[in-house]
Amino acid sequence: MEPSAKVMSLEEITYLFHHIFLPPKLPQSDEYNAQYEILLLDRVVELLRDFSHHAEPHDAAVLTSALAMISRLRGICELDGGVNESQLKEVFSDLDFEGENHEFGASNAGILMTSIKDAIQVESFELSPLNKPAMTTIGRLQRVFPGPGLAFDRATFKEPGFQDALGHTFA
Repeated sequence: MEPSAKVMSLEEITYLFHHIFLPPKLPQSDEYNAQYEILLLDRVVELLRDFSHHAEPHDAAVLTSALAMISRLRGICELDGGVNESQLKEVFSDLDFEGENHEFGASNAGILMTSIKDAIQVESFELSPLNKPAMTTIGRLQRVFPGPGLAFDRATFKEPGFQDALGHTFA
């Protein structure tokens, strides 16, 4: 074990196991824990960094993008499960670079923001299906990701107060 490696409790390990491997028998109650979510994000960032050193050069761009998105998501998460609005505003300011992807998420939902040409594209998704389709579908439940989306032109996105309002809404 590395000298700086944190020893995890059984509860932390179990939480990570349930959220990474998705075993057939999951807990039947809400086990959400904001601190464990941060632990999960920290581990994913750490492992992506380690993995990127062993990846083929043609996979480097995908890994770099994934690492940047997860790192930004981690950066806006607060220990109480809230969103750090000032960090979120910093991420918004980074959207001026075309082709950049930014992801923000909560327990079973997320928002993907992409800078494309003269616009900021915003797409949302929710991982948990609605109860009715989940309970009444025969066979496989088909889902489509991302969900609803919209786009802002850059001029609108840069208007005074717009990013503050958007950040407050997301938080």
